[in-house]
Amino acid sequence: MRTPWLRPLALVAAMSLASGCVMRGDGRYLAYGVDAAVTAVGLAVATQTEVSADPDPACDLLCDGEVDRALIRTGWAVAALGMVLIATNYVANLDVVESPGAPSVVVDVATLPPLPVTPTADPEAVRMTRQARRAGLAGTCAAVQQLAPRVRAADPIYYRGVFAVDPPIVACL
Repeated sequence: MRTPWLRPLALVAAMSLASGCVMRGDGRYLAYGVDAAVTAVGLAVATQTEVSADPDPACDLLCDGEVDRALIRTGWAVAALGMVLIATNYVANLDVVESPGAPSVVVDVATLPPLPVTPTADPEAVRMTRQARRAGLAGTCAAVQQLAPRVRAADPIYYRGVFAVDPPIVACL
């Protein structure tokens, strides 16, 4: 029995597992790459397989043509899975703030101290505060204003002690 689909299927399974944990922030581009590779492998398998004629007319279980048709269907399913992974990664990163443009807040970035390390702070509040700082430095105040209530809800103490007193963020509030 031929199993030409086993190797691509194992590759796609490994790639799907690698992309299973949707990466956020700067690592999201790696996840996009893995998701695109899953889609590409699926499309390659689906479009490069030709249905072969069965040399044995007495074949009744997993003949060559049936294996080829199953491989084509599997390829299309894997391509669809890749598209779902891309969409999932995109949705999971909607709140990641890109900060293009020149800084509008007059802050000497060289003397700007790093955000304080607070071991008891909610990690999501810390992540959003870093995003807000970058957005504030870039002058994207709308992003800072969107993040403010989310940080306050995630960790009110961190919001009062860090978020609400950081100069690039305060300039946008």
